[in-house]
Amino acid sequence: MKKLILILLIATLTDVETMLSQCVPAALDDCYGVESPILCTLNELNGYSCTTPTIQNPTACLPCNGSGTPNNSQWWAFIAQGGSVTITINYSDCYIPGGGTASGLEFGIVRYCDCSGQVVCTKNCIGSSGTISSTVNLVACAHYYLWIDGCNGDVCNYTISISGNGSSPVISPLGPISQATPSPICKGCCTDFWVEPPSGTCMPSYRWTIDGGDIGSNSRANLCFTEEGQFQVCVFAFTGSESEICTQTPARCITVIVAKKLEQRAKSRLVCSELIPYKWHCETITASGTYRCPFQLNGCCEFDSVIDITFIERIDGPEIFYIGCPGEQYKDPTTKIIHLGCNNKKEITIPKSTKNNKCDSSYFLTSIYPSSTGKISIVCKNGKTMLTAQIKQNTTLCGQTPDFSESFQWYKKATPMTVLSSSSEIEIFEKS
Repeated sequence: MKKLILILLIATLTDVETMLSQCVPAALDDCYGVESPILCTLNELNGYSCTTPTIQNPTACLPCNGSGTPNNSQWWAFIAQGGSVTITINYSDCYIPGGGTASGLEFGIVRYCDCSGQVVCTKNCIGSSGTISSTVNLVACAHYYLWIDGCNGDVCNYTISISGNGSSPVISPLGPISQATPSPICKGCCTDFWVEPPSGTCMPSYRWTIDGGDIGSNSRANLCFTEEGQFQVCVFAFTGSESEICTQTPARCITVIVAKKLEQRAKSRLVCSELIPYKWHCETITASGTYRCPFQLNGCCEFDSVIDITFIERIDGPEIFYIGCPGEQYKDPTTKIIHLGCNNKKEITIPKSTKNNKCDSSYFLTSIYPSSTGKISIVCKNGKTMLTAQIKQNTTLCGQTPDFSESFQWYKKATPMTVLSSSSEIEIFEKS
């Protein structure tokens, strides 16, 4: 009797080990979307045998159809061949770890991890063994997520069978690549590239590359080129995930030439020297020469604009000397501006006055207003009575060193036209 019990125990343990060893590929504990390890075909689950978990993991898309509660869920992500496929689950030896009446399994398929896009949700919660089966129509190349759950947290042995279209999807070869902007593409610009989706119902993923580097994942790609050169743009369609490609088409490639737009020569400019420093786009210019600045056409196409700038040399103007009487003022004949007082080579600017280029011109003004006071004295000199005249200069010089000359004319008041003497003194002969 003891031998019989031992033999039965060994046989039971062997069956459990065999069942657990067949849990490949391993189930996921949740739906992770694009990050989920993915099965390239649903047929990879054909003949799959395993046991539902003994621990709580309530992640299944329940309730569905108005009933059900998630308990000990398992998940698999897979790629559909497309068309009709039947999923059958045979289960047995169900029990509830905490005690109670075993009731069976339930399963479902959804398109998205938020439980939207439900394809099927079915259950058979009536006993410790049984079969659940459902036939569904799937979209070729689409990702789906299959889950299994114990009806009341049941721990069951189960085997999955797949019949119908559970193989890899077939992707038709891609057509040639089209581009919105023909080569050469201007440096700094972006343009659209595209291929026609493959014929049939398959909706694959796409991978675009530039010289082998990944840059896009749709049937259209907007690619930007920041450097000059020749580039190889390629695309292929595939099923699977970014980290694990299942099937793919041969790559389609095109050579793209990227070049900087030729420099544009701006009209040369003659610039008045009074405008120094002269601002021209990116340059602040202080000397004649050739200058260039980068520009963008249509917000992207890079090119250089080049210009020759020559400053018109300013020529020193003439000197104007003005001698006026006290109370007079010097008025510029062009600007009509009055310049008061004494000036010593003061530069007078006349705006935009040159004939051809309308630059400023100037001259240098020296102005002086002589002023003096005189004094007549009666003196005796060598026994003679003399009138002596003295002149005192009161002129404001403002740094000038003018030469002053003095002249005298003596006359009688009654006869001013008769000059009696041109010396600084005169002898008096008549009494008055």
